[in-house]
Amino acid sequence: MVRVSNKVIEQRRVRLLGALLKHAEEGGDALELSNRQLACELQISAGAARGLLKGVRAEGLVAVQPRFLSNGGQAENAYRITAKGIEFLRRAAQGSAKADIAVPEFRAASPWQGEQEQQPCRG
Repeated sequence: MVRVSNKVIEQRRVRLLGALLKHAEEGGDALELSNRQLACELQISAGAARGLLKGVRAEGLVAVQPRFLSNGGQAENAYRITAKGIEFLRRAAQGSAKADIAVPEFRAASPWQGEQEQQPCRG
């Protein structure tokens, strides 16, 4: 199993939290997305996306609201950044010059931005 560096993990966390913050600032309640959609947007595996969400949730950086279909099936969860998550982003932005963590500037059309142009995500 390949171990991802702490720097890469921090960059993923910052991108996820930044997207949630941008969504909230634009008047959105909670961002609804599946693990597959998150994985596609961050260009990581679905397992890595699940691990990322599990970590930020355990640290209290993100609140998760489970959603269900009318037939009882599981729909995408809704994610909202918490005050602790906003503080994490603030510290990351202050320390980005020292720690070399990329704090993203998000495009108006999408809450996601990578180092390169991304292919459209499916699913």
